[in-house]
Amino acid sequence: MQCMSRIYLDIFPGPLHQMGAPPPTPPSSSSSLHPRTSRTNMPPLIRVAIIGLSASAVTSWASQAHLPYLLSARGRARFTIVALCNSSVEAARAAIRAFDLPSPPPSPSSAGGGAGGQPGQGEGEEGVLNGIRAYGDPQSLADDPDVDLVVCCTRVDVHLATVLPSVRAGKHVYVEWPLAQDERRARELLEAATEAGRVGAGLLGEKKQQKIIVGMQGRVAPPLVKLKQLLAEGRIGRVLSSEARAFGGSHDRERLMVGLRCFTELDVGGNIVTIGFGHLFDQIQHVLGDMQDIRAQLQLQRPNVTLIEPPSSSSSSSPSSSPSKVVEITRSNVPDLIIATGTLLPLIHQLQPASSPTTTTTATTNQLNAVSSGSGVGSGSAPSVLISYRRGQPFPGTPAFVWTINGERGEIRLTAPGGPTLQSSTYAHGTRVTIEVHDFAGRSVSGGGGGGSGGGGSGGNGGDVVESVPWEWEAWQGALPVPARNVARIYEDFAEGRATPSGEDALKRHVQLGEILRAWTPPH
Repeated sequence: MQCMSRIYLDIFPGPLHQMGAPPPTPPSSSSSLHPRTSRTNMPPLIRVAIIGLSASAVTSWASQAHLPYLLSARGRARFTIVALCNSSVEAARAAIRAFDLPSPPPSPSSAGGGAGGQPGQGEGEEGVLNGIRAYGDPQSLADDPDVDLVVCCTRVDVHLATVLPSVRAGKHVYVEWPLAQDERRARELLEAATEAGRVGAGLLGEKKQQKIIVGMQGRVAPPLVKLKQLLAEGRIGRVLSSEARAFGGSHDRERLMVGLRCFTELDVGGNIVTIGFGHLFDQIQHVLGDMQDIRAQLQLQRPNVTLIEPPSSSSSSSPSSSPSKVVEITRSNVPDLIIATGTLLPLIHQLQPASSPTTTTTATTNQLNAVSSGSGVGSGSAPSVLISYRRGQPFPGTPAFVWTINGERGEIRLTAPGGPTLQSSTYAHGTRVTIEVHDFAGRSVSGGGGGGSGGGGSGGNGGDVVESVPWEWEAWQGALPVPARNVARIYEDFAEGRATPSGEDALKRHVQLGEILRAWTPPH
């Protein structure tokens, strides 16, 4: 089982149909829905290879978050899976069989009978099953000329080794967050991309600019897009401070699935600090802007962690309520409480180029104007940010995540009873994320238009007004299982040539997290 793949599934371990949509049904392997020969006036399909799609871990992040979109009709109009890479050729072939992956259309270089040919052809060293190449080592995959995008869904501590050959070969790569085990390895990956960099821009042109995409998909989560929009519109005026209180990282404060043993080992690089807190840390800064003068208090409150076998596949209960077998009790050296504070950089130093419809660029313009007029972020004392993240469950009846943004004219509150994983499972089991705006002067958030929900306000008559602000998934996203929805948006942005979370974005967070963890001395 892939340890890094299980963080969200440990929180919500139920089957896909309990996470917002039916399990994806792969199209028939005989389907020729998108043969290259019939795609007139359409860009060629982006040929995808997945590293870490395991047949022995059917509930892995690759199968839960990546496959549903890639195997959907919408996804297959843009992408086609042409190869898998696992620990062995046979393991890759087993995954092709287990997930009944559809046969890809023929690629140009296979027309002459090369290794990537039609089903049943090219049964060479790497192996081919149903037209999909099966690889047992990353270099063989990197040498495949018929792969455009390599998707890495492995443990964090092997991210570098598994994607470095493909980066050196000039391929686009999509690596789950964290990008690498630590800052040093993340830098090594980016330096390799620079050395192998392609000149030019655009995915589908003759000259392609190599991309490193990082799975920081919370940035495109609709609630966060809505928050950026509200700030861009000046609904609460100048931001003065922000506070986030979160519980999560694992479903239980004292227990972990045995496959998540690596969450107790700091050196692996994937744990509550880098993954659970790291995603939230990035999302908050994506909305508010980058933090400076970061200080953190780390604590390991429960060093003894009970490792349990997962509930049976027929059970949809959480580890806290399901009968489970204790495998062992292990000693953790990973903090389970992170309290971080900092201040926001003046926005004038944080300007980002226009990117995607899911990235609100109006915020930059409006807030920059506020800065230049002396009334925006950066005037007076710098806005303060406080983030508290504790592993495990909150107090009964308490939402697992509450985030407030305090401004001169009002305050925004985001509440997520399901936890802070806005990038994935927060929305599972029908849990609703709510956004409310408190206008100190009694102004309606909706302004008589489309900003607020009907009947969602309180107060009035010139007094305080609290109004609910709706957000929605796009219809095509709502048809996917919850873990796949934001990941699908990243794929779409990449296919359309829009900006995606980049290696540089990830390195910035690696540097910040490295500074936080350098102050941590694990207990003996």
